[in-house]
Amino acid sequence: MAERLKFDEIVLKVALERDLTFITEAVLDRAVITSQLLNQLLREEQQNMIVELMFRSRRPLFISDQLIMGGVAALKPRESREGRPDFGLTKKLQFPDIIESMINLGRFKSAEIIDMMRLMQQRVEQAKPRRVSIHNDDDPEKLLDYEDLFKLFIVKRKVKLLRFLFSLSRDIFDFHADLFLKALELEAYDMAALLFKEFFRQLRNMEPQQLEFAISHIVSSYNRANGMIDFKAYLVRQFTEQMQLRHARTLLDAIRNKVKTVSKQNILVMNLNVLKTACLLIENLAEIGLKFNLLQVRCTNLRNDIIQVTRDYMARVESEYEMKYLLLEKDFEHRDSLDHITKHNIVEFLET
Repeated sequence: MAERLKFDEIVLKVALERDLTFITEAVLDRAVITSQLLNQLLREEQQNMIVELMFRSRRPLFISDQLIMGGVAALKPRESREGRPDFGLTKKLQFPDIIESMINLGRFKSAEIIDMMRLMQQRVEQAKPRRVSIHNDDDPEKLLDYEDLFKLFIVKRKVKLLRFLFSLSRDIFDFHADLFLKALELEAYDMAALLFKEFFRQLRNMEPQQLEFAISHIVSSYNRANGMIDFKAYLVRQFTEQMQLRHARTLLDAIRNKVKTVSKQNILVMNLNVLKTACLLIENLAEIGLKFNLLQVRCTNLRNDIIQVTRDYMARVESEYEMKYLLLEKDFEHRDSLDHITKHNIVEFLET
């Protein structure tokens, strides 16, 4: 498989360099599209040719870099019904595959990726009036799914590209609560926090089932060993008022387990700034205890446990620069640990 893909790349490179259009067309008609093939086209500024791949009567097959590098290179192709090599791991090329390849290659600026999306949008607009049949699909708009692009940008943490989506007219792309829930489902809690900050008015009025989904995923995020405590704590605060007692109990269970764990999975160790993490957890506990009187004693006990673990850590800090880092690093809302210590009267940290 690897030899066949490499051969196609070499032939396409030569054809593009020598402006041999008929060979370029022949390669694109039979080849399995990869990121490297797309890179060859982009190097020669063939963005239009890439977009036109989506509108061919036989849309090309695509295979991701992850599959190529994952040990499938030794597979031998079989001929598909369309006369093209089929490795059993390919799929029809989708526009998000093109954009993801541009992102993964790492040499394209956000502006260049936005230009590619605009070019695709223009091509879709041109195809609309004709209602041409494309790949047994009568709607050209389905070739450009902005919600699929949204999910890709969330996973890749591409804020500028998300901003571009939000700048589109609402009949092309319109943000709704399910997209926020998708960010939570993808465990992109940092991006979910940014989305909430941007669309908080809209997200304050979610349907009951959407609210249940959001709170459940935010509460369960504390069981995930993926850091991002700033954003998780922020999301918990935004939804504390909508929580039910069962949600609060589950959250306290998760915090207790993570604080008591004597391993790298300890929530205080897993996040770089132990002091800031402790302050954010104590803030969550204070708000939960304020809302649920039944849980006040439990919140107080957990607060004491967090303070003890954090004091033990701070007592071992010998560098002045490390202590400054612990005290002055800002959280998601631009507050440092000294702000939290003052607000929540955590005098034990100052005594340390």
